[in-house]
Amino acid sequence: MLRKAGAPIDKAIETLASRAAANPLLQILLQLVEIQSLESFEARAEAVCCYNLAQCINHPLAYRPTIDGGLEFREKGKNSIRTPLDRAWDAINELQRVLPMIIEPFEDAMSRAERHHFSPPAKAQEMRALRNDALNRLEIFKKLLALIQSLPKRARPSAAWHLDGAKILEIYRMDIDPKAGISPNGPTVRFIRASLERIGYTNLPADLRSGLYQTRNWREKYLRRLFEDYI
Repeated sequence: MLRKAGAPIDKAIETLASRAAANPLLQILLQLVEIQSLESFEARAEAVCCYNLAQCINHPLAYRPTIDGGLEFREKGKNSIRTPLDRAWDAINELQRVLPMIIEPFEDAMSRAERHHFSPPAKAQEMRALRNDALNRLEIFKKLLALIQSLPKRARPSAAWHLDGAKILEIYRMDIDPKAGISPNGPTVRFIRASLERIGYTNLPADLRSGLYQTRNWREKYLRRLFEDYI
């Protein structure tokens, strides 16, 4: 994909030795068995340059918890997968909408019930028990509504492709081209688009630059998104 996008992979290979001398992580990569097993230096060098980018593509940040407790690729947009937290917020929003519609008529019905008297005493006792149960339900509904209204508003995290795109851009600049820009039709953006499509994103905008600009600190945004996935 790098060569097809026009990335300067040959230059990255040429400078690998000098970069590895100053970067212990690159030296560690060179010792991996799967890289050492490659026959030529050029193949090993290219594998090292591409290794971290391949890890980004094979392990995207967009994997999120699903309703069955596993992890699945989730794309914001047409094919989004609803998580347990999404379903919880659906229920919370529905309760916030309908509870006031229940509580007010309930209170009105209870005030009218106070004006009715029953005899014999056994029937009056049964009615009081029913009344007390209804009042308990009403009190629970009121407490539940108060708790829901006290919840902080749900944060809306960055789109998943912003995070994966920003991470790929960072590693591309580290391992391929330190001076890489993000012109619309340049090799960097072409490679990032191809990588995102390989991950599984299908609703990418025509211009990726706005998402890449917005998500320079992808680690912080990823943590915010991670917290949002679970609570």
